[in-house]
Amino acid sequence: MKRALVMVVLFGLTAQANADDDSREMWRAAFAGSVTVAISGGIIWYHGMNKVEEARDELCASGAYSFEPGCATDPTITQAELDRINAKGDRGETITYVGGALAVIGVTVGAFSFYKGFIEKPKGEDKVVVVPTVSRDGAGAAMTLRW
Repeated sequence: MKRALVMVVLFGLTAQANADDDSREMWRAAFAGSVTVAISGGIIWYHGMNKVEEARDELCASGAYSFEPGCATDPTITQAELDRINAKGDRGETITYVGGALAVIGVTVGAFSFYKGFIEKPKGEDKVVVVPTVSRDGAGAAMTLRW
């Protein structure tokens, strides 16, 4: 779990976040960030699901779910233990909701930024740009051609 989080953080930190004049670079950086958020959300969701399953397994082993097949039939759990395990399962459920929301947001923003940064054709770019230049010694113009 910790290694996966380190990998996600490193991916996010090394993503290109330079947006000079090209808005496509901003969208590409947004895509990298949203992928990081989506992966983090997936990892958090998985962690929450594991906590819920651990709580369920503890309740099954202690006989709280004696009506389910495969669970202990003799309840040996106290009310305090039952409350503790239920609280653990509730925390896991909350973590699952947070992770799921992060994953959905990351995928949604990622899909949009992928389109804007990689698929959509740039608009409004001039093929010939003439820029005036002024210095202490004189003036002139710089011309840029795109084809």
